[in-house]
Amino acid sequence: MHREPFITNQKDITISRDELRLREFLARQHQAKKWMEAVLNKRIDGELHAVLRSGVLLCQLCQALKPESIARFKEDPKNPFDSVENVNAFNKALVQFFEFPRSRLPRSAEVFSGQASVRLVDVVYDLAVMARDKGLTHHNIEGTGFPTFSAAEIALARQQLSGVPMPQASASDSNSASAPLPAKSAVPKPERVAPHAEDGPEPLRGAPAQT
Repeated sequence: MHREPFITNQKDITISRDELRLREFLARQHQAKKWMEAVLNKRIDGELHAVLRSGVLLCQLCQALKPESIARFKEDPKNPFDSVENVNAFNKALVQFFEFPRSRLPRSAEVFSGQASVRLVDVVYDLAVMARDKGLTHHNIEGTGFPTFSAAEIALARQQLSGVPMPQASASDSNSASAPLPAKSAVPKPERVAPHAEDGPEPLRGAPAQT
């Protein structure tokens, strides 16, 4: 006879949920990275958020799906302000060309600081599902498998889930800004996006790949 595992106390439930959340985040992050590589037709080296924080790959992703969505952006950001402007352009494109609800968008300054790692992965994942459903790409984000992660990758994922800012990127990090974070008051405010009559339903999220 099959029996469900016995949970002794509330602490066990909390640990179980935390581990499930960690596993889901790692799976979605891996799938998002592999999908972006397929759409952009190039390899993305390094930790995903470290190379997305400049906004360059995010803008290139929008252009690959809908060339008219972003006319131009800072392809070689020289400072944090350029990176924040790139993320602003990405957010604006999501609303105007991909029908994303504004409530789902990551704040540009938090993308650069690393505090929006989880939301950014969710946005890329949802964009992949929407792009497939609308026929914008034949690449499927699901079915990329669930690889083995190193202790360092798991530790970083735990940090990202907790919302703690990430360490500053080094000069060797690909497509990432290495300049120090600007003061909070100096960061450009996210560009205000013209409201739509209706935001429409939120994009559906796919379930993480099973092992």
